[in-house]
Amino acid sequence: MNIKPLCSSNTSGFTIVVASIDRIHFYFNQLRKESLSCPEQIVLIQKETSFLPFLTLHDNLLIGLKKEAKSQLKNWLSFFQLDMQTLQKSSDQIKELDLLKLQLIRALLTKKTKIFLNQSLDCLSVYEIQQILPTLHNLSQQAGIHLVLFTQNPQIAKTSFCDCCIHEPSNKSNVEKVGTKTCPSDK
Repeated sequence: MNIKPLCSSNTSGFTIVVASIDRIHFYFNQLRKESLSCPEQIVLIQKETSFLPFLTLHDNLLIGLKKEAKSQLKNWLSFFQLDMQTLQKSSDQIKELDLLKLQLIRALLTKKTKIFLNQSLDCLSVYEIQQILPTLHNLSQQAGIHLVLFTQNPQIAKTSFCDCCIHEPSNKSNVEKVGTKTCPSDK
């Protein structure tokens, strides 16, 4: 699979890539290199957060942001069904799902248009995955961003809440059509 089409796509949508851990690491290393050429657009989100442990989550979210971005915080908290009290805690005091949501909010506040999630759902319960998948799809449509989730879990790819799925590696076509969109394939 070629990563470049995922980075250069200007369309919004939610793509799920199912691959082995080695392939996911390989793709994420490619994405790191690719993000250097356009850091204003791309953000890589991993299971391990980049939040500073000595700051509250509120302070972590707003570091270096302009006033206009800060005014959008309440809207995004509402979208992700989080409250302001959550932000007064440290990152080790909240659930994995809420940390993921906060990382997404930070990416949105910094105006990222391409968000790549590295195995971010693999540590969540089935119930939490069922909660977040429709939210991710709605987010891609409402915010006009391109979300790509890399996972080892083929069950996640069976959701109807994505625009396309890429199964890697495969002897057959690695593109699965979902809804009306098709994903770029590596040909």
